[in-house]
Amino acid sequence: MARIKSALEIALERTKDIEIDAEKISRDRLITEGRRLSGGFLSDITRKSEDFLSAYEAYPSSAKAAVREGVLTTLLSNISLPQADQHDASADRLRTLIVALAGEKPEAMGLFDQIIGFYNQYITVQKELLDRLKQQYQPTLEQRQAAMRKQYGSNFTLKAEQDPDFIKLLERNYKQLDAQYGQALDQAKTQLKELLG
Repeated sequence: MARIKSALEIALERTKDIEIDAEKISRDRLITEGRRLSGGFLSDITRKSEDFLSAYEAYPSSAKAAVREGVLTTLLSNISLPQADQHDASADRLRTLIVALAGEKPEAMGLFDQIIGFYNQYITVQKELLDRLKQQYQPTLEQRQAAMRKQYGSNFTLKAEQDPDFIKLLERNYKQLDAQYGQALDQAKTQLKELLG
């Protein structure tokens, strides 16, 4: 009668030839530390730039490349199309990460300044698009409002943002705008990665 192997014995047999790469594990840990350091700085507005920079600089030169990679990954993942006018505060925090990574590369700071200008342009174009669509939609909105007043009384008012058809139109146009600006932003992020990587 054959002996039945336990799950542990089977697992040990399958993993007996696996070698542990301590250097890779250490590098991955340092990349994670870089991501954690920069992510914590970006999410906690009470942290000062000087504190982040000194913590980043405290890593020994042997660990700096891996930590830098983690910070760069966090930086690039946090550069995205702005969702509101409050992108200035997050931009200042992202600038601190670039200062840490750029060192003697002022072109990286210049590119980041262009990205911030791009953010401002995107928000302006988004607002202009909303205003233009509201103007174009106004006759349709007035017709619907007149029909609703007959049904619900003369005090009934309808705003464009309440009309499902207007919302669909706006979303469709915003998607096109996001696609155009998103593509340009991805190119800028690629350039930034090349400069800082």
